[in-house]
Amino acid sequence: MKMLTKEEAAAEIADFDYQVDEGTQAIYRILALNEDDPDEPLKLLKVNSDTPAAGIMPLHFPPKLSQGMAFAYELVVITPEEFDDLRAGRLSLFDGWQLGRRIEAPRRLAEAVA
Repeated sequence: MKMLTKEEAAAEIADFDYQVDEGTQAIYRILALNEDDPDEPLKLLKVNSDTPAAGIMPLHFPPKLSQGMAFAYELVVITPEEFDDLRAGRLSLFDGWQLGRRIEAPRRLAEAVA
């Protein structure tokens, strides 16, 4: 099996989450200072209206070689209000982390919701 890049894995994870979790409003990459290090986990931030407010608490998932992921990944799930706080600087990611680009919902799903 071909091993995925972090960008490819992020797109696949986001695609799945957008389809199965109705509360998912947005998914972003979180980038670390040493993002190019193969031992650095992929990190995603999910804005979800169905989650309780808990701050920045990453959930850790091990590598999934059978699915082409040779690296671990971490998922941070926050409420829309917490996302507003993050954007306004009232809530912070961990040191060395920065909010990356938004991963859009799959076109077929976005069209179905519109």
